[in-house]
Amino acid sequence: MGAGNRKSRPAVWLVLAALAGAAAMLAIPRLKGGPSAAPPPAASAADARSRAQALASAGRFREAIGLLQAAIRSGPYDEGLEYMLGEMMTANATPAEMVAFYSGEVEHDRKPQTSHYFWAMGLARSGDTPGAIGQLSRALEVDPAHEMSQRLWGVLLERQGELAPALSHYAEAIRIHPEFRDALQDAARVAAGLGRTAESEQYAARARAADPNTPRCFFYWARYLHEHGRDGAAWAEIQKGVAAMPGDAETLRLRDQIAAALGPARPPS
Repeated sequence: MGAGNRKSRPAVWLVLAALAGAAAMLAIPRLKGGPSAAPPPAASAADARSRAQALASAGRFREAIGLLQAAIRSGPYDEGLEYMLGEMMTANATPAEMVAFYSGEVEHDRKPQTSHYFWAMGLARSGDTPGAIGQLSRALEVDPAHEMSQRLWGVLLERQGELAPALSHYAEAIRIHPEFRDALQDAARVAAGLGRTAESEQYAARARAADPNTPRCFFYWARYLHEHGRDGAAWAEIQKGVAAMPGDAETLRLRDQIAAALGPARPPS
């Protein structure tokens, strides 16, 4: 959604996603922290999160990654842990380690767009751009409103010098989440490179004003999903939007529109 963009994902952006240049996103570090005994299993998602953060702060990334992987596999599902692991592996594991884990994880992932996204990241970091784009396409088949996949697709195209197609993907990420600051900054940069100065300035102004963690994120995702015929998924997001903004008239109208589209198939509120 960076740490993810969604509130049901983490509420901050992917660490590596603040580009100085597109290539910085795809740097290939070595996994830090040598072999050690596996840490005991986490008692809960909150326990896993706290202990993994403490291990990472001590530079024990291998143990932290192992702890998160075990918590995710044994778990109940926790989207925050999924993105915490993906970020930690992106910053500290090798591309091969990412590909090996996520290619095996995707069939078990309750929200497989997450695994497809981080699998794509591993492939991109290894230099396999076509393979990475294939995984991003799969992520977007599962979740058309996965703005992070749209943005990474744009990054890969920009890295290859395909500026106009890259801008199209950045623009689509912004249509999904109009306050996706990193995508707005990307779009401003690429529009400037294409000589589209007024458009670049508009994107830059929007980036300065954006609040990526706005509670309106649920409304944005629900609206996009509804527009693309995914009303079951839209209903789940709009319920979160109503809870976060109970008096927001626009959110309530969209809830009613989605309910009407679902008809008798509407899940209970």
